[in-house]
Amino acid sequence: MNTISLLPPRIKLEQKKMRRYRIYLSAFILLLVCAIVILPILGIYTIKINSRLYILRDRNKVIEAYIQENNHILSANENIKRLESLIEKGMGKTPDWAQYIIILGESKPNGVIIDSIKTDPEDTETVLVIDGRAQSQRGVTDYVERLGKSDALENIKCNLVRQTEPQGGYSSEFQFIAYIGEVEQFKLDRGGSYEESTN
Repeated sequence: MNTISLLPPRIKLEQKKMRRYRIYLSAFILLLVCAIVILPILGIYTIKINSRLYILRDRNKVIEAYIQENNHILSANENIKRLESLIEKGMGKTPDWAQYIIILGESKPNGVIIDSIKTDPEDTETVLVIDGRAQSQRGVTDYVERLGKSDALENIKCNLVRQTEPQGGYSSEFQFIAYIGEVEQFKLDRGGSYEESTN
């Protein structure tokens, strides 16, 4: 069913304009309400970001002041680290000699004296040559057996045992050869270093 409007065209045009104005006004009011709600939220967010930025700037100033005050210490620490690295590289793969001296001393039975401990740095394997004296050949045998129980020394061989004129109760001279297992890269003992004290 069709409806016919008997209103004059001027009034019809005004009604259309009024409808448009209401739509525009509603959209404007909606935008205004959104702006009223969103702008304070954005303002609060901006204030928070700015306060964080000020805190970061203050921290940055404190760090810069610390660096300026302690620049000599920091550069000395860097030099120490560089020198330690050079020492470790220069030493290369070096046995822990203290460990081997302790093993040789603790394994030694009574009646045995160690006269010298030598090594040949040119060898591809690290070899210990142990010279000493014993009161009897049994002491020499005991010493070889005790050293054989050590995990740190390998392939222990008695190179020389000979009877000598007794001097001070020692009548046998001996020479052992022992091989040291795989040697690790030399590391400096960094006990109490700057890094540990600052952490």
